[in-house]
Amino acid sequence: MKNRYYILLLGLLITAGLQAQVNKSLGIHVGVGSIIKQDLTFSPMIYQTFSPYKVTVDYKRSGQLEQTFDVQFSTYSTSLTDQFQYYWDVPTELESSGEHSFTFLYINYKLGKKLIDNGKFKLSAGARARTRLNASTYTYGIYWLGHFGYYFALGVDAYTDMSYAFSDKHTINMSVALPIFSMVSRSPYMVQNAEYYYDNFSHSSVVALFKFIGRAKLPSWGTSQIADIKMGYSYTLNEKLDLDLFYMFSMDMNKQPHKLTQFENSIFAGVTYKF
Repeated sequence: MKNRYYILLLGLLITAGLQAQVNKSLGIHVGVGSIIKQDLTFSPMIYQTFSPYKVTVDYKRSGQLEQTFDVQFSTYSTSLTDQFQYYWDVPTELESSGEHSFTFLYINYKLGKKLIDNGKFKLSAGARARTRLNASTYTYGIYWLGHFGYYFALGVDAYTDMSYAFSDKHTINMSVALPIFSMVSRSPYMVQNAEYYYDNFSHSSVVALFKFIGRAKLPSWGTSQIADIKMGYSYTLNEKLDLDLFYMFSMDMNKQPHKLTQFENSIFAGVTYKF
């Protein structure tokens, strides 16, 4: 009789251990991207450019809840014309024109629940805390007379992740995220106003950044739209390592104080280490 109790207790402990089992992974990916951007606060021109400078790092923890923390960084530069040289204050010295630059930093944390897991097909859904930090410098000729611009969007999104394993080696996946609400902060109507100079009064980029973010407001759906779509493929090398290739599409549209439209397409390749 005692042996039965011991076996039952052992079975309960094993079951609890399996339920508490946690899978973790760390992914590092580099990629290329292209953007189409128009910000009427600074220019009516539509800028299209390509960048080989993109990197993303993600940490995933899968247990009773699905958690993902990821950071993506990219930078672009563009100009409507080729760079040129010109004379400025010293007739014997030539100056070179500058380019517009766009720097993006995306920080996301996802928390969700696995809804379907039948071995091949997996489906999970939940909420994502989203931080979009976009900094721009518009340079019209003279490189040191650039105009700084910013677009920050912080909020919560609803997301769903799906994956399908064709075999032990080949898996495709897809993720979609749409906003529930956002707090948006953008450059002022006249590019630089009294509030802008007040926020920069400390001459500290970090202090100014937090002051810009502090001016974020809650827009309506009609004035602000955001969307992220990700589609990928993974090849399993072994129990510890996957090779990944995925495509990402990001959309940002905002109408206050002037219309901003931005579409970004990216392709990443890298590895995921499982532990």
